[in-house]
Amino acid sequence: MKGDKNFRLGKNQQKILLTLLTGVNLGFTRSPGMYYRILGDFKKGWSDINKGTFERAIDGLKKSKLISFTQYEDGNYQATLTEFGKNRAAEFEFKKIKIKKPKKWDKKWRIVIFDIPEKNRRARDALRALLKRLEFMELQKSVFIYPYECEKNIGFLVNFFNIHKHVRFIKAEYIDNAKDVKNNFGLN
Repeated sequence: MKGDKNFRLGKNQQKILLTLLTGVNLGFTRSPGMYYRILGDFKKGWSDINKGTFERAIDGLKKSKLISFTQYEDGNYQATLTEFGKNRAAEFEFKKIKIKKPKKWDKKWRIVIFDIPEKNRRARDALRALLKRLEFMELQKSVFIYPYECEKNIGFLVNFFNIHKHVRFIKAEYIDNAKDVKNNFGLN
């Protein structure tokens, strides 16, 4: 069941998706007291959202097939991300990924090599796009190099798409075209 890729997400909808992406289940109840007790856990960062705004945000996410609901016998509901919702939520997280550049380079190269099968094309395209956005230098089609620590940053995407067995991280001290690579990163 695919959702609408062109559906624009509001700030509150993004918050809800990211909350669900982190593994937090949102429960819904018919009891106003219980409802606010559930939302009370999210007080920080959620103070600007009222019940009506929250419900409209949830309705939009449900209509666009980003979340699904399970209703329990006691009348309570649980919202969970659909696969489409997970991917949309992850897009926000991927956009936040930045690599801190240290004041002094440790003279080591970080090389990311991947051979991701066609059935995981979305993951492969997402990884390649992230590496390019972070200004990695492409040595070959699926080989990228970077002068600074980056494994944890790239690891988030690798973990999300569960592509560990297709991606290798290498830390190297020597590369035969170091002059060109250094020039690319302004390290000369």
